[in-house]
This record gives sequence, C-alpha cells and structure tokens, in this order.
Amino acid sequence: MPNSRHLYEPNGADAAARGLRLICYDRPGYGGSTPQPGRTVASCAADVRAICAELDISRLAIWGISGGGPHVLACAALLPDLVVAAASLAEQAAMMASLLTPADAAVLKDDLADYLLYTGREGLAPGGEGWWEDCVAFARPWGFELSDITIPVLVMQGRQDQFVPFGHGQWLAAHVPGAQARLLEDDGHLTLLVNRIGEVHAWLADQL
Repeated sequence: MPNSRHLYEPNGADAAARGLRLICYDRPGYGGSTPQPGRTVASCAADVRAICAELDISRLAIWGISGGGPHVLACAALLPDLVVAAASLAEQAAMMASLLTPADAAVLKDDLADYLLYTGREGLAPGGEGWWEDCVAFARPWGFELSDITIPVLVMQGRQDQFVPFGHGQWLAAHVPGAQARLLEDDGHLTLLVNRIGEVHAWLADQL
C-alpha cells in the first residue's frame, strides 16, 4: 500500500501460463472505489464475496503482499466456503525508500519501478482516503481471529525485508493454524513480488 487494482504484468502472465485467472480490485478509497470510513480489515470479506458473485466464481485461491496480506487472512478466516487456500507475503507495510535493503534495491528498477509508480498514482488519484483507511484498519482490531482460519495458508517472508520485521512472518507462521512457512534468508520485500509469485501460484494451484 498504497496500490490499486492494476496487476504487475509478469505476475499476470505467470498466472495465465498456469491456467489461472488472476483478479485484483481497488480497496475502498483507492482508484475507482469509493471510501468506506470505519472499515476494518475484515470488511474486505464482503467485498470479495460480492465480486465473486458478480463474476460467478464459487471457488478461489487468494494471495496478497504487504498491505494486502492482512486482507488475505481475513478472507481465509471469514470465507472458508469460498476461499480454498491463501498466501500472505510480507504482510503489512508502508513503502519508504529509506527501508530499501540491497536485495530490494537491486530489483527496484525498470518494469517494477514503473509499475509501482503507476499503480501507486492510480490508487491515490482520488486522494489519500484509502491509504488512511488502511492504516486505521491495521491499527485497530482486525475483526477476526487467526485461530478462525481452517483453510491451507502459506506464509512467506524474507529476512532481508526492512519494511516488515522478519519476526512478524515467524509470528504468523506460529499462530496461523497449520500454516506452511517459507521464511527466506536472501529475500527482501520487493523481491517476493518479482521472484516468488510463480512459486506462490504453483502452491495455490495445488490446493484448487
């Protein structure tokens, strides 16, 4: 976060090559979505259910990175009839250049830099309400318990990530029931988006 519904093209291509349909949406207040003051992290479950109903989707696997991670876990906890598996990568962070480790700085160039700039601008085009609502939602009770999760969950975190403490990934791996943890020594925050999504797609596809 901040972000928008636009997909990073290499990740979309990877999904398509695996026969997966990759869908993203604007959270309230970002891009083309109206704000929803007072929303919690759990509020996203109703949005995901409504989108799936509109698209006639009855079964899906989901992944989210950074600020998308808590929302993925909310769907895992609250939509077990719809969501069959979830992957949370480098959960919850705000982007600050001062937090770039060498691992992340090495990939923040060319297509990725262009993508992050574009999607961030698109998300914030209507103003900063969506970003503010995210921050408030993260700081308050999320509206669900990790112990409520009954579906398979992949937790992925890089030790070289300065946006999100490595210990956060370790904590999630220990507290999400039955979580499969991939705690990676050489990865950072952005490297997961660039180098690990194919691995995530493969894991999710195996759960479908």
